[in-house]
Amino acid sequence: MDTNEYLRNFVKSYAVYWVVALVIGAIIGQVAAGLIPPSYQGTVTANFKVDRPLVQANDTYTYDGYYALEAGIIEKDSYLQWLASPTRLQEVFSQSGLPLPAADAEALGRTIVSGERREANTVTVAIRQENKDEADKIAQALRNVSQNYPAQSAQISLSEPKTLEVTTPTSLLIVASTLALGILTMVITLIIDFFKPTK
Repeated sequence: MDTNEYLRNFVKSYAVYWVVALVIGAIIGQVAAGLIPPSYQGTVTANFKVDRPLVQANDTYTYDGYYALEAGIIEKDSYLQWLASPTRLQEVFSQSGLPLPAADAEALGRTIVSGERREANTVTVAIRQENKDEADKIAQALRNVSQNYPAQSAQISLSEPKTLEVTTPTSLLIVASTLALGILTMVITLIIDFFKPTK
């Protein structure tokens, strides 16, 4: 029996087992997604606007607009670094009345404060919490502390604090569990077929 014929017979013999494994994997993924509780993010959006008089005002001069945009981007990055510093994080958690997580301060700043850059000079910062009440407090504290940011070249405007629910992607769990169970079933059937006595 050549390799191609063996593979065809192998697939025909165990196809039902693989289909069942894939279905069970999908069900397990769906159930697991439902059992994982959601977490929450306290967020605030900061916009940086640079206002300065044009050095040369005419239709062909555009450099001031470009530099204003670049200044806003630089200011935004400086704000993220400022907010993620140990001192600012301590202020945020102190104002929220929540304990600061026990971790290395610098590493904590890099992981706990996430910034989503929606536009060139706009960023949404978020700190994740386990329940909505804590996320609400964190969001308000983020806004309060951000109001003290010492902007150098731009005006900062802050949105109202928001709390977002973060759920585990169901499709990702389904795909992962389906693939895992499918691969496991394939390996088991290969082992069974290998040791199956030949006629």
